[in-house]
Amino acid sequence: MILRRLVKFCGYPIITVMILSFYSCFTVKKYTPGKPFVYKTTVSVEGKTTPGLKNILEKGLGQQIDDSLRVRTRNKFLVKKILANPARFDSANVQMTIINMENYLHVNGYYRDSIGYKNVLEIENDQHRVITHFYVFPGQLFRLGSISYNLSQSVNNTPSKDSLQSLANRSLDQSQLKKGEAFSENDISTELNRLSANYRDNGFLRFTTELLQVTWDTLGYEMLQSFTDPLEQIIVLQKRKDDPTADIEIGLAEEPDSVKLVRYSVGTVKIYPDYYSDNPGQQRKLREENKGEYRFYSYGNKFTPKKLLPFLFLVPGDLYRESNYQKTLNKFNSISAWKLVVINQLPRKNEDTVDFEIKMTPAKKMKASVGVDLSYQQGSFISSGGNFLGMGTSLTLINRNLAKGVNEATTLIRYGLEVSPQFDSIQSTQFAVGYIISFPRLLPRFIRVPKAARDYARSLLSANFATESRINYYNIKTLIFSWGCRFAWKNVRINLRFPNIEYNLLNRKEGLDALIKQNASYKYIFNDGLITSAIADATFIFDKNKVASSLKIGTELSGLLTGVFRNVFADNKLYRFIKTDAEYVRVQSIRRSAIAWRIFAGAGFSLPFKTKNGKIDSLNYYMPFFRQYYAGGSGHMRGWTVRKLGPGSTIKSFANDVAPDRYGDMCLELNFEYRYFIARLLGTNIEGALFTDIGNIWFIRKNNDFVNGEFNLSRLWTDIGIGAGTGIRANLGFLKLRLDYSYKAKNPSPDPIDAALQNKWFANWDLFSGQVNLGIGYPF
Repeated sequence: MILRRLVKFCGYPIITVMILSFYSCFTVKKYTPGKPFVYKTTVSVEGKTTPGLKNILEKGLGQQIDDSLRVRTRNKFLVKKILANPARFDSANVQMTIINMENYLHVNGYYRDSIGYKNVLEIENDQHRVITHFYVFPGQLFRLGSISYNLSQSVNNTPSKDSLQSLANRSLDQSQLKKGEAFSENDISTELNRLSANYRDNGFLRFTTELLQVTWDTLGYEMLQSFTDPLEQIIVLQKRKDDPTADIEIGLAEEPDSVKLVRYSVGTVKIYPDYYSDNPGQQRKLREENKGEYRFYSYGNKFTPKKLLPFLFLVPGDLYRESNYQKTLNKFNSISAWKLVVINQLPRKNEDTVDFEIKMTPAKKMKASVGVDLSYQQGSFISSGGNFLGMGTSLTLINRNLAKGVNEATTLIRYGLEVSPQFDSIQSTQFAVGYIISFPRLLPRFIRVPKAARDYARSLLSANFATESRINYYNIKTLIFSWGCRFAWKNVRINLRFPNIEYNLLNRKEGLDALIKQNASYKYIFNDGLITSAIADATFIFDKNKVASSLKIGTELSGLLTGVFRNVFADNKLYRFIKTDAEYVRVQSIRRSAIAWRIFAGAGFSLPFKTKNGKIDSLNYYMPFFRQYYAGGSGHMRGWTVRKLGPGSTIKSFANDVAPDRYGDMCLELNFEYRYFIARLLGTNIEGALFTDIGNIWFIRKNNDFVNGEFNLSRLWTDIGIGAGTGIRANLGFLKLRLDYSYKAKNPSPDPIDAALQNKWFANWDLFSGQVNLGIGYPF
């Protein structure tokens, strides 16, 4: 009964794929008859442990199995597993595995472990299969007791407040070692690295972890005391047995190298912005120029020195800090004007000053590339029906050093057209040209952001012109000008554009006028007008263990300020709206598989007003079509072709002279994928996927042309579309090719001829009724 309901819900092909994916057949090939070989190796954690801790330990111990005892199989035809050329069994390799496991346990605080094993020989025909079972008793976990730092000696005859001990005390809140937590050699190593980095960031240029030593005591000071009461001694011994601890002390090595304990200040900083190490002849053209405390040496006068000053965080006279050294190196490396940046540290002999040489090899100033793209569409928007081919070509020119200020200028020219597969008619043409200047600094300077974000900020100035013509329907010309900036710190990425000025000039043709007669609401959607907006989005990136996730929140505000000043142009040509959306994506890796899901929600609120003659502002009753949402296609809601879902649960003909494509002011989506490894062919990973897409689009205001097309919470389940399918992907490393096949599991907005099938599960299903989608990269 359960299987029958599952089949009815999901369809036979998807259930079949699921069954085949989890079914496996184990076959052994290319083995030596009559000789024992490694067939299976297992690890079991015994004793008193929690289920969660047991899983963690078994996974960690499994990674310590010697390579000669590992069983490596490969998949064939998705469902068949093959063990080819199995390793010869050798008992010596068992002992190597036990040593590895003991080291793993000791590193993680288990010092009272016990490890046993059992070899089982199974004979099947001429196969002598050896199965090795490891039984691990980890014992009691040692925890951290007292933690102390003995670094009190001063250096360079400096006062005690500048000693290593003082620096350690001031950063105790950042320590990786906490009393009561598990005793872990990895945590101790991490703490030593933290201390060393802290010292290097406070002037100790040459400080390394080799200058530190760690001692720990697992016996306990109280055990060295004499006990007059034997019972008291037994209680202390039992406590140490039941709750073992380790006391930690971190100090300097017995004879540290005094040179490595010198505290440095920044001396002379020399910058070579156009250095060529492979062309000694250019050294004779050296030109020197001083800018404040910095010395610039130029061979070709390709860069303006004062433009480089904001990228220098090494200030002569200041205390040396490794973080400033890294910031300077990373900033220059992030600028495309140079292909190689090297910073040499030159400590002065018998002094506490370090000089720097920054040598930068320029990249080629100009770069050009040509791109060609080809796409296939079904029933494109406002077309005469049928399928169409989209073809386009683009030219990109990049100037990596505009005006000698390491500004990057990009010119993009693109031309595209849409034709019938027989190449006998052109349905649409597109032409676009854009110019973007990227400044590697935050402009204007009075903008205030956190210093950590300002160091890596970029400013963007862009201008774009585009024109698109669709046969018999419209011609639209778009001019966009914007100023913006982007910056990042920690796990946050922020993009701002203000102002964003966009003018769209729409010329309606006969076909669009005919559609407006069928759908009066189209006159509110297809207009020309001006957008004066501010656009902002923030992306939060989280990456922990094998789980990667991101949250992106964006908003656009248009016409709110300029709309205050009422005039004829503002009343008739200015778009006023607020648009906000959010997207959360999470991908959890499980060995060679992954579980990925995405949630998206967005809404655009147009802000109409009454004109002087009392009529509703026709420009802003709904969102303009180039800012509305749509569903379907290879990126989301894959059971439908592009713009062929919704809005809501409206039922209306998709005919080209009625309402061919669908838009909405609001969108909700939930996408889920199970991605799994199939095989590796010719150096390419072949992956499979099972997925479902859930969502739709809606109008926010009631639209009489699309009954039940507006969002209503009480109708949410009725309005939701559900698609399900499977896919295959070829992972080439630099490129992922994707082929998905999806079904309309639940369709809320069918064509009127299929109205009786609305929201019926897998209505009129057959094997070839699905939707094929081709794509590049994962859909999310």
